[in-house]
Formats: sequence, structure tokens, C-alpha cells
Amino acid sequence: MSPKPKKVKQLLLEKSIGDVLSVDFHEYLDTRHGADYFRRWHYRRENSGTLLCSEACHHFDQVNWWLDSTPVAVSAWGDLRFYGRNHPFRSTHCRACPHRSRCRFYWDITKNERYVKLYVDCESEDGYLRDACVWRADTDIHDTMSVRVKYENGAILTYTANAYLPYEGQSISLNGTKGRLDLNNFGGDGFQNREVRLSLNSGISQTVHDSGPQLPGSHRGADTSLQNLLFRNQPCPDPLKLHADFRAGALSSLIGIAACRSIEREGQPIRIGSLLEL
Repeated sequence: MSPKPKKVKQLLLEKSIGDVLSVDFHEYLDTRHGADYFRRWHYRRENSGTLLCSEACHHFDQVNWWLDSTPVAVSAWGDLRFYGRNHPFRSTHCRACPHRSRCRFYWDITKNERYVKLYVDCESEDGYLRDACVWRADTDIHDTMSVRVKYENGAILTYTANAYLPYEGQSISLNGTKGRLDLNNFGGDGFQNREVRLSLNSGISQTVHDSGPQLPGSHRGADTSLQNLLFRNQPCPDPLKLHADFRAGALSSLIGIAACRSIEREGQPIRIGSLLEL
């Protein structure tokens, strides 16, 4: 876990904003990272379960941890509005594309030596095309998603994800009986908004600094933190309850599964208990 989400958890445990009543979580995927999901195996529901299962489950897990409560019902809407069929031309993959000169999503995988060794040199074995066309007509996952989750303690999560934006990151707000916590971690060319802000109903609003250093590694040090917990056997106190069990993992996945079922039923609420008994 990177420092900012941990700082939010610490402030919630200290009841800095009282009881949390609702959470607004907005995931921004830009036309580099977002598009990459539509080049890869994720583009088919049968492979990934949609991005609500393969990507958003991490976000649902984070909110579950912050709220320390169990999700009970999910409503969702989603559609494919940008990638896939929403384009006048397409190919199988970028290297074979006759439209490369006019496609702003053309990507030359041969410029990445690691990807060539990992994917291109292995295509004869499995046929997997790592630079597949983002406009493939058989793409059937969503690129535009909105989810609502009701929790056992009464809190409501509103979650959105869009995979075609001009910048990347997250904007998260936790609204409580005493105030509001904002975790902004997004940016693009020429601008950044990366802070945790505590605003109280009394009128005080201030930036809150991280309580510890950011570890080296990807995902702003979160991968290194996770590896330390899992593989390096570093015993330490766990006041933030970072050690998750199988139930926590199941619940984060079940929100995504319930969201997909709700989308298929045009937003009908799906109760988590109807999917699996935990």
C-alpha cells in the first residue's frame, strides 16, 4: 500500500471526519494506460470478466478496507462507447495495420526490447498479439462504467471508471459526519493534483502530509509493500489492518461480479449474498 491510502486509513481510525456516510471514487484511465487494456487479453469478457473484475476489484478492496464494512448490494451501468466497434477502421494488430499513418493509437511494439522478447518472439507458440488493435469489432468489455455499492454500515460508494481520458489517476472523497477527506492523485502533461486534504465542518481545511516514506517500485511503492508482507516475512505491528484474508479478496471480486450482472439487467440491484455465502 502506498503512503496516501494508508494516511487516509489512519485518519479514519482516528475518527477525523466522524462516521463515513458515503464515498465518491473516480478512476481516470488515459489513452495510453486505458487503451492498453483494449490491446491485451482483457478486451473480451470471457477472459477478464470486464475491467470491473480485473481492474476495479483493487479499488473496491481499498474502499472495503477503509470502511471496514461488508458490501451488501450493487447497482451498475456500463457500455462500450469509445473503443472496439466505435471506429470506422480496424486491423488485427498494429504491425499489420494499413491505417497506421492515420491512427493515433498506433503503437510500435518493436521499439520495446523487453516486449519483443516476452511477446513477439513467442507468438509462434501461443498466437497472442500484444499489440492488438484497440478497434477490434469483437471487443465486448466496457470502457464507461458507473457503480453504486451499499454497505452493511449504511455507507454508499459511488464509483466511476472511464478508459479514454486525457489524464490518469484517481479522485476520491470520503464524506463523514464531521467533515470530508479528499485523496487526489491524478495528473497529465503540465499539471498534477496529488494530495490528501482534510476539511472539517468547522471550516478548517488543510493538506495532510504522508506519515511515512514512499517505497521504491511500481504503483508508487505499493508493490514493494505488498511483496514485503507476502514474501519477505517481515513481522511488524499491523495497526492499519493491511493483512487481508481470503474473505476480503472474495468480497472485492464479488462487487465487480455483481456490477457486471447488474449491467446485464439494466441497473437492477444485485445482492452480494445471492452470489456466494461467506
